[in-house]
Amino acid sequence: MPTERLPTTRKQTPMEDVPWTRSIFEKKPELCLRLADGLSLNNPGRFQLMDLADDFLKRAKELEAEEPIRHEAA
Repeated sequence: MPTERLPTTRKQTPMEDVPWTRSIFEKKPELCLRLADGLSLNNPGRFQLMDLADDFLKRAKELEAEEPIRHEAA
């Protein structure tokens, strides 16, 4: 007997409506580093947060480099 699947709807989170701007990527590393400071030195989560902060900073620099290109194209 075939079972009927109901369509699943996914709620949209407020962050999905907001474009990720350079300022967001500049603020997130501060938060990650503050959280990492609260963890013990040998906690793996500390290293993950520090890596995440580095990734956010790299993305902010990438977006900063892309911004002049966007302005010139407009």
